[in-house]
Amino acid sequence: MRRILLLLLFVLSCSLQDRDLKEASEVLPEIEVEDANINPARCSFEDCLCAVKIPKYTPRYQTVVRKSYTSVYFAENQGSLTPDGKETIRLFIKDRLGVQSILVLGYTDGCGSYAFNKNLSSLRSYTVAKFLVSKGYRARIITAGMSEITAGHSDLAKRSDIITSEDFRFQVPPPNLVADYYLLDASGSVRNYKDWVNIIAANKKPTSKLYISYTLACSDETLATNITPAGATEIWWSYWQVLDKMKTGQTLILLSDFNSRYPLSDRESFLLQEKATKKGVTVYAVQL
Repeated sequence: MRRILLLLLFVLSCSLQDRDLKEASEVLPEIEVEDANINPARCSFEDCLCAVKIPKYTPRYQTVVRKSYTSVYFAENQGSLTPDGKETIRLFIKDRLGVQSILVLGYTDGCGSYAFNKNLSSLRSYTVAKFLVSKGYRARIITAGMSEITAGHSDLAKRSDIITSEDFRFQVPPPNLVADYYLLDASGSVRNYKDWVNIIAANKKPTSKLYISYTLACSDETLATNITPAGATEIWWSYWQVLDKMKTGQTLILLSDFNSRYPLSDRESFLLQEKATKKGVTVYAVQL
């Protein structure tokens, strides 16, 4: 009998809860309500924050093809260089002795027969090539007589063009991002994660510390390049935690795409600014 009474009390209490819920739901349509997917276990690692090791900087290089050219001019029906022509070539080749190849093209105007102009244009290109060798150039030279390039008389057509092509390789300087603390977003939406790790490595001070904002499992002191970006963006929560670790006068660079599912409210933004101000730290944000 007692057992039946307890069961009746349980059913009655449940029915009262259902009634309260029903009454509450009748009011809810009048209010703007959002179902927030708030999950305290959203961070697999404590506070979505992992202290990682900064690797050694690996310099980045870029290779481009650099082309340059100049022209030397000849007297009428002549294949020999003028003093001005020699000086033009000397100045041009002085800083280009290391180029891989040089193309020399000879031209004439339209006066005279095709055969004569063909030979003259070839002579002009050969004369220039010979002078280049006399000035110390020892790589590949390609010569070609292009014959006439105008129908009639033209001083501009009495020339040879000297064209160089060089594969130019240079080191790309990293952006200036020196700080005491770095917080790098390692969520799945972030691109070029490892490039930014390398940029941090180029700018870090001996005492600099790098934290990643990461919702998946992570162990402190893991090498930053061993992390594979994944998961949701929790950059603001991670930022709040990093501020607690900083001292007055220190700087923090925050790197993220800020692609958070839950953007900051005005209130939260104010609290973060207030906290940074009270800590006496300087914060720079870089949008990736």
